Amino acid sequence: ATQTVFELDCTGAGNVVSSDSAVVSIAPLPTVNLSGTTPVGVGQVSTLSWVSTGESCVGNNFSTGSGAPRGGAATVSQAMTTTYTVTCTDEFGQSVSASFDVVVLPGPTVTFTANPVSVQEGNPVVLTWNVTGASSCVASGDWTGSRSFVSGTQFVNPFEESLYTLTCFDIVGQSEEVEAIVTIAPEIDIFSADPVSINLGANGSSTLIWDSNHADACVGTGFSTGASNSVGPDSEEVSPTVTTTYSLTCTGPGGVPDTQ
Repeated sequence: ATQTVFELDCTGAGNVVSSDSAVVSIAPLPTVNLSGTTPVGVGQVSTLSWVSTGESCVGNNFSTGSGAPRGGAATVSQAMTTTYTVTCTDEFGQSVSASFDVVVLPGPTVTFTANPVSVQEGNPVVLTWNVTGASSCVASGDWTGSRSFVSGTQFVNPFEESLYTLTCFDIVGQSEEVEAIVTIAPEIDIFSADPVSINLGANGSSTLIWDSNHADACVGTGFSTGASNSVGPDSEEVSPTVTTTYSLTCTGPGGVPDTQ
């Protein structure tokens, strides 16, 4: 404490001097320190800690607890960046404050696309992604490994329906996962007639033969592929009486049908 001495001299009869003094002590302002965990994710907990030379401390935006102790810890959780303040008071009524910002990160944002989303077997597809607020990204599913946490493109050549997943993380462990599905367009492997030329009359027939890939159903024009719309390998005998064109259309989950 800082001390100041005040003196008083009094003179009376006969020039007699009487003196006295008084000492006044000035207490220093209390000190306080406030700290915490930052940054954190949305809804994650930050632990605030404070210590003071004062007698009692009260928090703003958080509670210092029963009795307003001059030292302690408290947990807080917010959806956005928040400033916390603690004010501590000493026995003389002097007060001092300290503030601390808990930064709340919103989490990564990821856009992820495949183009086109349906291709014939083995054809190229370009995967494109853009990321904000991340510190790392990992590929999984039908591609694997670390990827740029800012942006990127990659060509893939799927031979079957494929699922591409990209998961990005920020520095506090928050993540966003996005997916892109690429389907394989149906494709007719073979569609032929044997023989391609016949004679009218008895035994004047030809056998249509077909097979397909990545198809759910195949439907014939001018002939039947059966009750189940057979995708092949299969065959059907036909006996046209005039020159006839037969066609086959196969459909599947991959979008545009294939016709021959």
